[in-house]
Amino acid sequence: MAINNLKCPSCGSTPKYDKENRIYICSYCGSELSRDFSITPKKEVIERMVSLGIKDFWNEEYEHSFRKFTNALYYDNNNVYLKYYKELANILRLFSPDLDLSWNNAYLLLKEIYHNKINAKQEYLEMFLFMARYTFTNLIKKSNYEELKEESCHYAYSMLVHVKDELELSNDEKLECLNTLKEVINQIIYYFEKNNINTIDMKEQLDKIQNEVSIVS
Repeated sequence: MAINNLKCPSCGSTPKYDKENRIYICSYCGSELSRDFSITPKKEVIERMVSLGIKDFWNEEYEHSFRKFTNALYYDNNNVYLKYYKELANILRLFSPDLDLSWNNAYLLLKEIYHNKINAKQEYLEMFLFMARYTFTNLIKKSNYEELKEESCHYAYSMLVHVKDELELSNDEKLECLNTLKEVINQIIYYFEKNNINTIDMKEQLDKIQNEVSIVS
C-alpha cells in the first residue's frame, strides 16, 4: 500500500508516521496503526472516536458518524449508547428501503433502555422523537420514491405508537411523544391528500391523539 493512499480504518483520514515509535498515528481521531497497518486502539482513542462520531452526528455528517460508531462498536460491542447513536445515524444516512430495518433497531434499543432502567432515559427519548420527526420530514421532502414515502408514513406512525403504548413513560414524556405523533400524523395527512390517498384512518387517529393530549395535559 502506498503511503499516500494509507487511510485510517477508524475514520478514513490520512495518518502521519511517528519515526520515534515507528507507527502511524491518525491526526484526526488519534488511532495508532502498526507497520502492517492493523489498528491497535487504546481506551482514549476509542473515546475520542466516539466523541468525534457524536460531533459529526450533530453536524449532520451522518456517513462519517455512522462509520466512527461502527468502528468503536467493534471494540466495545456491548455499549448500548453507541448502538443507539449508530442506528439513528444509519436512519439518516440511508434514506433508502433499508429505513425500516434501522427504524426498528432504533426502537428496540429505546425499548431496551427503558426496560433496563438505564440512566438518562429522557435524553434517549428526546433524541428518538427528534430524529423520528426530523427523519420523516426530510424523507418526505427529499426522497424521489413515492412508494418509499408512503411506506415510511405507516412505519413512522407505527413506531411512535409503539413508543407511546409500550414504554413506561411519565406524563411529561408521554405528552412529548403525543405531540411528536400529532406532528407526524399531520404531515402524513398532508402528504396523503396531495397524492389522493385515503386520509380517513389517519384523521381518526389524529382525533384520538388529540383526545389523549387533553387527558394527559
